[in-house]
Amino acid sequence: MNNKTILALSVASALLTGCGGGDSQSPKTQPSVSTFKVSGSAFDSDYISNAAVCLDFNILQSCESGFTTKTDTNGNFEFDVPESYLNQLSRAVVTVEIEPSSAPTKSEKSSESTTTPSYQTLLALSSDRQSVYISPFTTQVTDKVILKGARQGQDIEAVVAQVIPEVKEMNKMSAVSDKILFGNYLGTQNNIVTAIVSKAEKSKQWRKRTAEIRKKLKSDPAYSEWQTIKPIVWNVYQYAYHTSEYIERYEEYVYLSKLVNGKTIERYEGQQWLLDGSGQQDLSSKLQTYQEDKIWTDDTLKIHTTWEFDYNQDGSFDLKGEKLTNGNYQVNEQGELSISQLELYNEGDPSAEGGAIQKREYCNNLDLSAELAKYKKGEDLDTCVDMVQIREFGNHKDKVKGFVSTDAMSEYKKPNDDITQPINTDYIAYFENREFYWTLDGGQGTNIYKDWDAKSKSSFKLDRSPFNSLSENYVDAEGYLHRLVSDPFWPGPSQKTDENASTIKLLGQWNPVSWGKYAPGFASEKFDNSSSSETYDIVISPTDHSQQWDNNRQDNVTLNLPFLGENNQPVPVVTVKQAWDESRKVMTADTKFFPITPDTNHTLTADLGPKTTVSVDTSVQYSEKVQGLDTAEQTVLVDEQTHLNNMPAFSQSYFNETVKWTVTSSNLSSELMNLLFNNGNNFAFSTSTVADYTALNASFCGGKNLNSVAMDLTHNIGGDIVATAYCEDGSVDSQFGASKSMPGQYLLRMTDQLNTDGIFKADLLMWKQGENIYTDTPDAYQLEFTLTK
Repeated sequence: MNNKTILALSVASALLTGCGGGDSQSPKTQPSVSTFKVSGSAFDSDYISNAAVCLDFNILQSCESGFTTKTDTNGNFEFDVPESYLNQLSRAVVTVEIEPSSAPTKSEKSSESTTTPSYQTLLALSSDRQSVYISPFTTQVTDKVILKGARQGQDIEAVVAQVIPEVKEMNKMSAVSDKILFGNYLGTQNNIVTAIVSKAEKSKQWRKRTAEIRKKLKSDPAYSEWQTIKPIVWNVYQYAYHTSEYIERYEEYVYLSKLVNGKTIERYEGQQWLLDGSGQQDLSSKLQTYQEDKIWTDDTLKIHTTWEFDYNQDGSFDLKGEKLTNGNYQVNEQGELSISQLELYNEGDPSAEGGAIQKREYCNNLDLSAELAKYKKGEDLDTCVDMVQIREFGNHKDKVKGFVSTDAMSEYKKPNDDITQPINTDYIAYFENREFYWTLDGGQGTNIYKDWDAKSKSSFKLDRSPFNSLSENYVDAEGYLHRLVSDPFWPGPSQKTDENASTIKLLGQWNPVSWGKYAPGFASEKFDNSSSSETYDIVISPTDHSQQWDNNRQDNVTLNLPFLGENNQPVPVVTVKQAWDESRKVMTADTKFFPITPDTNHTLTADLGPKTTVSVDTSVQYSEKVQGLDTAEQTVLVDEQTHLNNMPAFSQSYFNETVKWTVTSSNLSSELMNLLFNNGNNFAFSTSTVADYTALNASFCGGKNLNSVAMDLTHNIGGDIVATAYCEDGSVDSQFGASKSMPGQYLLRMTDQLNTDGIFKADLLMWKQGENIYTDTPDAYQLEFTLTK
């Protein structure tokens, strides 16, 4: 088989054909008919031998065209196809039965009506449309393409390119090359292959479960009217916007479609369960149920979606929601899709299931269709309508970026988020622009720009970008990430959604030149990595809190943008240039702290920074592993003078919650031992530890509750550890304790390297608020950590 590069997609591919299905004539060819070959190989955790294989020319078909063959002992197969089918290859699909059997005949009809587990691949996954691989992962791509609604005439190549990163993310394999994951991974020498084969083995059970669901639904009268019944079963690693975290879940999904009076009607039915610690689904309690109904005409689209969540797994779905969508769409001659739609939401408060607090209330029996009619008439909406959005979707081909998908979102909100008030549709309150692209060499990019107060839609005009939050991410064809992010930040613990968490440690979470004093700022970070290195280029500036009058809303709008200097560039408060050399296993960081000039348009004060610029040069050298942990040493120069010289240092490997320590000290108070180190028993280093600190609340945080303790490396590669005790509002008290003598932040510095007995020593250092850790002497407490056997 010709081993072509996966996803080297040709811009000059044939135009898409209609969706009428495969050729109903016999595929048998006469000697005078010119043919071409479609060949491939089928495998999961091993090559699939003596299995039936079918070739169809519609992605919703399976074994309907009459092109059939069988795999050989090495999983290889081959079809002879008349050249008249050449212009249909972009929508062609190959199906292979997982278990050996005789090749089906056309009279046996579609595998939609059988219970035989199978894998599939789209020929659009191959650069030449004729040499393909079939695996569990190409099957997931095929399933995702169908779920995207590719039947509506979109460019199939663009949709394939779009779903590939989604499939990689759901398998937690975003860094794996497309050539490996969607190619012949069994023939690849790579460390990741073992994990791929393990997932492939599990997929056999998912495909068998898929067949069981299909059999059940085919015999269910309630589903008899549906012309297409396609169940999908898989594990997904998916971001949960309600709780701001990634969750690994097991999902059973059913795609249904039918054609009624010229309308294409689709339904998606889904349910999810959480995975337990061993990666198995816990079917005792569902995480989510979901249903979406779509009606397509020649140029209109109507969607009604409902969902409910039980994030805290108490057996009660306390977060419910629904959305009504009404829009228009068109597909041009190049197969490029554009959709303009209006969305009305009725959703509850995610905090009912442990998510972020949002001022919303779900209303039962709300008629969103009636509310849509009110909106079109310009009438006030029911207060149960929580959000109204205008979405503009599109996809096109670009000479530089390849396949591009866009999503522009304009949002109307309630005044001051008051749930007793109707949505204010007089002005756009929020705007977000998203762009996703897939380059012809296999790279993929995601650009997201957030304009919090829709300054780009306001009456005033800015002479700079209006976007408060910017995220540009590009993963090249080799799987290496190139990222640019910029965001405002506030003092407090980093959130799970912070892409630039490595930058906001400084000033927002700890301030080495003015200990215990924190401030809001604006962080910009450029990151690049390769097989041999990774680099960060970071600038932290004040946040411009100046205001502009907006006639549309008859109110001021706060900019929340970087504070600019005379050169129209962000004024630096802190800069960091950090690099990791993989071959030498060493990190270097050049950090500069600049004096702060107060201004009425930002909130930073002079005491937050140094009187003169301070330059800190840090190197962290990794060395041998001891007890399975990377040991390291750090050297720190402050204004070119040695501050630390080859001192033992912490590495990333210490932040493993399965690694437990016994902590002892001759002079640390029991309060701090309890607060920071779990009373010295079974302690694990963690970026955030939430525990029952009730016994300490009288001593810490005053009248507030003590919420969590965060431990962060001074650099994300290694160094010292900053330990911070956060109160319930995310604040840090400058003076803790009954005597008000203990700060809320500490520095843990290793003094004796981890030895083969599993023991290391460290000092817990405490400075007074406002002191400089490079020049002032701290209080020190000696600790010994012993690895728990």
